[in-house]
Amino acid sequence: MKALKLYGVEDLRYEDNEKPVIESANDVIVKVRATGICGSDTSRYKKWGHTLKVCHLVMNFQVL
Repeated sequence: MKALKLYGVEDLRYEDNEKPVIESANDVIVKVRATGICGSDTSRYKKWGHTLKVCHLVMNFQVL
């Protein structure tokens, strides 16, 4: 699975990511056919990178 990950200020990478796993009866896996980038994503790209020390933020939640 591919993911767009924010590592630092203007350091955005399109990379392989671990395949999601069903862990409980309430979990679902959705096949994403398209996605978009909104204005809040671009502000994170320009401003938030310096706050990310350990965790890499996987971008985007708008899917079609």
